[in-house]
Amino acid sequence: MKIKKNDKNATCTYRIQRHVGFTLVEMMVTVVIFSVMMAMVMAVISTANTTYFSADARIVGQEDLRKALRVMIHELAESNRFRVSIPAGNASQITFQIPILVVDGGSLNGQTVDDKNNIIFGARSLPTTVPDGTQNYALRYLLQPNNDVSNSNSLIRQVLDSYPAGNQVGNDLIIANYIEAINFSQNGQTLSIAVTTVKHNKFARNIRTSGIFGVTLRN
Repeated sequence: MKIKKNDKNATCTYRIQRHVGFTLVEMMVTVVIFSVMMAMVMAVISTANTTYFSADARIVGQEDLRKALRVMIHELAESNRFRVSIPAGNASQITFQIPILVVDGGSLNGQTVDDKNNIIFGARSLPTTVPDGTQNYALRYLLQPNNDVSNSNSLIRQVLDSYPAGNQVGNDLIIANYIEAINFSQNGQTLSIAVTTVKHNKFARNIRTSGIFGVTLRN
């Protein structure tokens, strides 16, 4: 229908109807702006999630680190510096003896020193507060592959029937998991232990925690 030039009401109606709704260009601009905003929001959420889960994995790694050292350092601190053996070329394991109270019913039963007043060394069962042990036995800490996590190991405690090398007595005792590496070094009375734990967060990223600890051995 044609609109006459002198029909003012019709002209106004025409103009109003002409501007109702969005044009295709306006809709495209709106979609682009909305998409950019959503992308920015998702990026912020993703960063926050990554930070959260990384921090959580790091906390777990630190707890594994403390767990790995708690028992081991307690025992090593009791050892004599001449009763510690670190294999040449394999600093990731250590064998040592600690003073024990012999309770085997023999001539040294209930004693911590022999007839020459020398300390009796051996291996003590866990928990370490129990004063039983076997003379001449030894303790060994080493890493074994952890099948649950790639590039990770478990810290294992073993009892040997002689020092510094011997046959294993009993089963392995897992002290801690998610240990990537451990390195022992001795300088006189000072024993240094470098430990690195590795933990995967939700995004399959490796979160590592490292620490170096010193132990003063007995004379």
